[in-house]
Amino acid sequence: MRIRVYSWGLLFFFFALTTIQSKAQMGYQLHKSRNESSWFIGVNAGLTSYNGDLARYNFDPIYKYKEESKFAISLNIGKSLNRYFSARAFYTSGGLKAFNNPKSIRYDAKLNVFGLQILANFNTLISQLEYVPDFYIYGIGGIASVSTKPMLYYISNDSLNNTTIDSLNYTTKISSFDLNAGLGISYTILRNFDAYAELVYHYTMSDELDLVTESKKDKFFHTLIGIRYRFAFAGNKGTSIFERKR
Repeated sequence: MRIRVYSWGLLFFFFALTTIQSKAQMGYQLHKSRNESSWFIGVNAGLTSYNGDLARYNFDPIYKYKEESKFAISLNIGKSLNRYFSARAFYTSGGLKAFNNPKSIRYDAKLNVFGLQILANFNTLISQLEYVPDFYIYGIGGIASVSTKPMLYYISNDSLNNTTIDSLNYTTKISSFDLNAGLGISYTILRNFDAYAELVYHYTMSDELDLVTESKKDKFFHTLIGIRYRFAFAGNKGTSIFERKR
C-alpha cells in the first residue's frame, strides 16, 4: 500500500514538474519571439511642453506642465528587430503655448510631428538577457518632421482677452526637422499588451516655431503614457486575432 502511494506521489511530482517546465519554456519562447519578431501598434496620450524664446518655466516642472503644456495624442507602429532593438514610425498631434507677462505676449500653436525612432532595451543590452523581461527600461532616438501653426497675442493690461498681433501672417505653417531622444519604461500587463510611459526631448532645427527669433533653436518635451499591442509571436500561433484558427 505504501509503495503504491509512493508511486502515485512520484508520478504526480513528475507530472507537476513537467507542466512547470513546459510553461516556463512556453514563457521563454513567448518572450523570445517578442524580442525578435513581433510587430506592434501603440496609442498614447500626454502633454507637449514648450521650451523656446517665450518660455518662463524651463526649470519649474510643475508650472511647465501647468502653464506651458498642451494635451497631445500619438500613434506608433513598429517592429521588434531583435531582443535589443526595435524600430517604429510615429505621429503626434499636440500643441505649444506660453504666457509671457514681461513681454506682454501670449503664444499658442497647433503641433504635428511625423517621425522614425529606434528603441534600445537597456535591460537586455546591459544584462545580456536572452529574453525580454516583463518590465524593462529603454532609450529612444530618432528624427522627425515638425510643423506648427503659431498665433501670437498682445496681453491686455486690464483683461485676459488678448489682442491678435496683426503684423504677422497667421495662416502660414512653420515646418522644420527635429532630433529627438528620451527614455521609456514598459511593463507587460497581458499576453499581447504592454503599458508604457515615455519622456522624449525634441530639438528642432528652427527658431521660428514661436514666431520669435531671439536666441537658440526651439525645443519641446513630450510626456506620455500608453498601451501597446503586439501581434502574433513566432512559435506561438493563436496569440493574435489574426492567427486564430477558424
